Amino acid sequence: MNNDIDVLHELDGMKSQMALLKKILDGQRIVNERHLRNAIKGGISSLNRHAVKMCIIGIVALVLCTASFLQYGFSKVFIAFTALMFLFCVCATYMQHRNLIVAKGYDSDLVSATFDLVRLKKRYSQWLWIALPMIMLWGIGLIYECLYSFTDKEIAIPFVSGSLVGLVTGGIIGIRIQIRTLRKIEKLLAQIKELKECMTLFILSVLVSAII
Repeated sequence: MNNDIDVLHELDGMKSQMALLKKILDGQRIVNERHLRNAIKGGISSLNRHAVKMCIIGIVALVLCTASFLQYGFSKVFIAFTALMFLFCVCATYMQHRNLIVAKGYDSDLVSATFDLVRLKKRYSQWLWIALPMIMLWGIGLIYECLYSFTDKEIAIPFVSGSLVGLVTGGIIGIRIQIRTLRKIEKLLAQIKELKECMTLFILSVLVSAII
């Protein structure tokens, strides 16, 4: 009889210890989960702000380049191509980030967040194969226009040189931005994976406590 009572006391003690341990782990889980959700929201907001900045820069460049090329007497074909190129870049940037902008944080739908980020990563990875040929074609057209639009070669050569320097510098900056964006996306995907694991452990702990 005394042995049975001792066993019951030991079981009660184990249950108390398990309950205390569960309480501590739940507290740590809540803190960790809140931290991860805030980090994910902050990362997605950062990507969206970057997209908005790029769209604004594209629109400003479209207006300034069009006005400048009209002033220097560039051909209408080249001016139209330039305007369409900037417009395409602005629209492509918005379309790439559209789902992330609309979602505003993904409070609960981690599956959609993962899907949208993976798709965004794929599009950014493929973007150079579209952007580089387009920029090279535009650069060749710019050189041609400069050499044949300026009657004064003393103006044409510095203009072409400055344009090429600006083109190369812009390309390097664009590649660096792309690499940084891809790293941000990778970090967000890792954080979402960690959050999913945290939620899975919580569900398992609830099941274990229910069984006990």
